[in-house]
Amino acid sequence: MYGIVNKAIEDLIITQYGEESWDNTKEQINLDIDFFLINQVYDDQLTFQLIEAAGNVIGKSQNELLKELGIWWIVKLSKERYGSLMTTGGQDLREFLINLPAFHTRVMMIYPKIQTPEFAITSISRNNIQLLYKSKRAGLVNFVYGMLIGLAKLFSSQVKINITPDPFHPERSALFDILWI
Repeated sequence: MYGIVNKAIEDLIITQYGEESWDNTKEQINLDIDFFLINQVYDDQLTFQLIEAAGNVIGKSQNELLKELGIWWIVKLSKERYGSLMTTGGQDLREFLINLPAFHTRVMMIYPKIQTPEFAITSISRNNIQLLYKSKRAGLVNFVYGMLIGLAKLFSSQVKINITPDPFHPERSALFDILWI
């Protein structure tokens, strides 16, 4: 994954849990990197090691931390780093979700080596959108869940989100049922 993901983990842990928690996270995995280059591609295994170690340090499961990271990614990181890109996604949550497949095309211009997940709207009504997520990477469903929560916050939308994991590839694919309440 690009270094921006690892940097986001670092920023989340330092900001929410303190510098000592980040130092302990690095120590757990013997990380000798002083800083992450946001445009450099790092091995996915490092990212998952950071999540696991940070979760151990702060007392959260990997899924809980991935969800928190997803919210952080949207509410904090995307607003600060990609404000103009985010505004081109849509005027509200519904429009943003409908435009999500095209959104990743624009992200690929910034990060040409990115392995973006696939998103598809499988059902849409006035109060509901069903969004199918598929990825080549396993283990990021809760990160996407957090991002959807973050998007709802960003657009001041009251929604309920249900997740139905793919029965054949539950770590790589899920259906998110987003209901406006």
